Amino acid sequence: MYNISDHDIDRIKGNAIRFVKRHGTPPTLTEDIIQEAHLALCQAAQDYDISRGISFESYSSLSAWNAMRNFLQKEANYDKFKKRLKDSGKDKAIKY
Repeated sequence: MYNISDHDIDRIKGNAIRFVKRHGTPPTLTEDIIQEAHLALCQAAQDYDISRGISFESYSSLSAWNAMRNFLQKEANYDKFKKRLKDSGKDKAIKY
């Protein structure tokens, strides 16, 4: 297990902010994206294996990037689902 430093936390937050800007993420999701990146950092610290020959910085950055991308994909799919329900008139039967 890798010990996360303040530098790692700041680096991942910076990566998340760049991700948000690059992808034109709605402001309402910015904090969620940053949280996903931090959760990925924690998971990367648990899974990190130095014997694989990759730096923790690279490994955790890639893990965070993938987590943020997956989060946005899930959000997009959910929004499409809600739109299809609304367009079909079936959304009135579902309580949000």
